[in-house]
Amino acid sequence: SDFSQPKKKVLRFLAYVSVFLAVSLFVSTVWATKGQIFFPFPQRNFSVWRAQEFQGSLYFYDYRNGILRYDQRQERIQRLKKESRFSPEPFSLKAGKIAFLQIKSRRQWCHDLWLMNTDGTGARPLVESSKEESPFHLKGVESFVLSHDAQKVAFVTMHQEARGRARNAWIHTLWWMNTDGTGLKNKT
Repeated sequence: SDFSQPKKKVLRFLAYVSVFLAVSLFVSTVWATKGQIFFPFPQRNFSVWRAQEFQGSLYFYDYRNGILRYDQRQERIQRLKKESRFSPEPFSLKAGKIAFLQIKSRRQWCHDLWLMNTDGTGARPLVESSKEESPFHLKGVESFVLSHDAQKVAFVTMHQEARGRARNAWIHTLWWMNTDGTGLKNKT
């Protein structure tokens, strides 16, 4: 009994399937990344995770497009920040300021906390977990909220810590600071 013929048929079939899957993956990737060419920005469907009104504009978070502002008077959508990470609170909007997360490294859990004005200007980092000299190095920001006057921000960092023979434990730490970068305090 010669089993080489069925084996050759299976191998030939797998070769065709792998080529089909590679082409399908390429086409779907191009379609997903270049979709803005085929669908201009104002006509796109948005997947809104959170929306908030402030001074006649609607601010919202879309996981593909980041933080956006819809100006009702001008009837236009403006992208304020592309780099943002989905979390239960993808941004915090208070008193003309927006706090948001920016991913620096998915492998090392580096999520930096940023602050900017509601018009998209003045973006600057408050917490940089990707920099080695930072006290938050490799301690990613998990959640955050601005005070009502946007003078303070509270946030939770998360990192892994070895615990003897047991598996690594996730450590959560509550922090708060002024939005000018001073007055850092924590509560473990």
